[in-house]
Amino acid sequence: MGKVGLVLEGGAFRGIFTAGALDCLIDEGIRFPYVVGVSAGSGNAINYISGQRGRTKKVITHENADPYFGFKPLIKSGKLLNLDTMLDTYCYEQIPFDFDAFFAADTESEYVAVCCEDGAPAYFDASKEPKRLLQVCKATCSVPFACSPVEIDGRHYLDGSVADSVPFERAFEKGCDRAVVILTR
Repeated sequence: MGKVGLVLEGGAFRGIFTAGALDCLIDEGIRFPYVVGVSAGSGNAINYISGQRGRTKKVITHENADPYFGFKPLIKSGKLLNLDTMLDTYCYEQIPFDFDAFFAADTESEYVAVCCEDGAPAYFDASKEPKRLLQVCKATCSVPFACSPVEIDGRHYLDGSVADSVPFERAFEKGCDRAVVILTR
């Protein structure tokens, strides 16, 4: 059959559609050997890979958690979109992320950000380090003007949608024969 990749587009709150589709895949036990996500698709990807059905919906709707987007976060942190709340506080405290399940999964995954220095897309793998994984997710979700660029390895990155909004070609570069692409529009 060959290697089939899963490609997850961003789209901010439109990611709720992708979350539902991925929850169905989790329910049916459908897994992919390669997953690539960009922006909100990256958050969807990590929750899918860790098998955490429903977690993306909770994050997007900030169910039982502090809001990370809007006027309150702007007043509190000076950021319209507070990625520290969404990724650090949620993952470790309010909507716990299962790092052990994620790192134990037999899935190669990548996350797309755009390099501020040269405008090129950067494809980060999911290292076995939780802090690095969350830093990469912050970079790929860092919406221009709503967030500050995120530094990784001495370079600065923003939302990957700027450079590669639907990274299906990357799946083929990584050896996939086919790709399932979940679009939000």
